[in-house]
Amino acid sequence: MRHIIIKASELTQKIDFTPTLIFGFYGEDQRDAFLQTAHKVNRLFGDVALIACSSSSNIMGKAPYREEETVLCLMDLTRDAFRILFSSDKKEGIDFSLGAKGRAQHALLFYAGNDSWVQQGFESLQEELHGGGLFGAVAGALDTDKGGSLYYEGAFYEEGILGCLIDATQYDLKGAALHDFEPSGIELFVTKAEGNRIIQIEDEPALSMIESIIGTITPNRLAMFDTPFFIKNGSLKKGAEFSLTSLQNIDRSTNCLRLSHNVQVGSRLKVAIPISNRSMKRRLWRTQKKLLPTDPKGALMFFFSSSSLPSHWHEMEVLYMMNMIDQVRLPFIGLHTLGEIAPLPSQQQSTLRDQTLTVISLSERSAAL
Repeated sequence: MRHIIIKASELTQKIDFTPTLIFGFYGEDQRDAFLQTAHKVNRLFGDVALIACSSSSNIMGKAPYREEETVLCLMDLTRDAFRILFSSDKKEGIDFSLGAKGRAQHALLFYAGNDSWVQQGFESLQEELHGGGLFGAVAGALDTDKGGSLYYEGAFYEEGILGCLIDATQYDLKGAALHDFEPSGIELFVTKAEGNRIIQIEDEPALSMIESIIGTITPNRLAMFDTPFFIKNGSLKKGAEFSLTSLQNIDRSTNCLRLSHNVQVGSRLKVAIPISNRSMKRRLWRTQKKLLPTDPKGALMFFFSSSSLPSHWHEMEVLYMMNMIDQVRLPFIGLHTLGEIAPLPSQQQSTLRDQTLTVISLSERSAAL
């Protein structure tokens, strides 16, 4: 699998292969510049499939890895090994099938808009993949209240789903989510919620209930993203894991909590506490082991990093990422997101998360070479 990871300004006709699939990540405030890049892609490569998603900042190359300019990954996947998925109408539904019944497939998906798109149907989707991996990201933006966007076939969409299915018999897609928290204490039930606002927990005002457990939530704690929660929707089957979700804001006038993603009445909540250095190193080792491709030739990595991490992790995001780069030794591209979709290193089930670093490797299977 040939590929090249470049900035938009480096896009020229000197690329020595014809790409069939391109991933692009652009700043939400740089749509006009990205539109010019998309037109240039069409002039150079014709009907190549272009999947693009906005970011609060882009990731590529090596340290320093942040890149404000649009970044692109051009690759030459076999044309019959992938299919583009797109919908801007949540009522429309999407056919998650490569056309061969029972064929194992991977999904790499990007979302924008109301995150109920993301939360609904994960279990049934993963069953449709027949053992393949499910990974993705929620489009990033500097303005988290406004949200990000997707670009597909000449237009930008503030709400929708865009991505691709990849034949798991020809390509491997492996990955996991990293974070430095673990759930603590008893399960609390959300008894009143609206969108991403928790109004009552155990029939008590939500903010008062939480502050009785963890103390006063100060503006500094909010700015540092030091008070996330683990949430499990009531609709998920028994044994499903809790997902890390950031606390975005509080409203003392209404005694409410506002999280980064929607919450359902009946959801279970646990307080998050930092893990030990030993646990952190074990998670990192598990992730590295899970990522290593069978055949590293032509392989690459995607990094989907939460927009909240620079505030909370400080240098930890850099250390995690640089350690991953040093140990796995693959070229990489990615973005800072408003949500990540992946399993934990010790889990198989993918869920929507926040405040994580999700790392994914894409490689050609040896049997297909």
